[in-house]
Amino acid sequence: MELDPLYNMIIRSLTLLAKPYNELVKEYPAFVYIPTDVISDFEESFLRLPPLIEANYFTMDGIASIIRVYNEMQLCIENVGLEDLSTFISHDEWNKVRAHANDVLNYIKRTKPS
Repeated sequence: MELDPLYNMIIRSLTLLAKPYNELVKEYPAFVYIPTDVISDFEESFLRLPPLIEANYFTMDGIASIIRVYNEMQLCIENVGLEDLSTFISHDEWNKVRAHANDVLNYIKRTKPS
């Protein structure tokens, strides 16, 4: 199984999760509800992590960090919600998820095994 596409999927989904809403608007067509799309992209890539973990694509800290971002995102969905677009755009908890996703993305890129 070719794993580079799965790795790129994780990187892209973290990149989208880390971006502020005003940047995301430029990447999606008008008919898309961006919060749902960004979240489902990350959820799908998260579910595809096991082969990448088995092939040592990430350090243990990288794996733990990805899991933390996933958990933080799920808590935001449960506690803050997505019904109101302004919540996704500017709520402090969503901004923390974005910041953490950005930190994880930078860490993963720095520590990618050869």
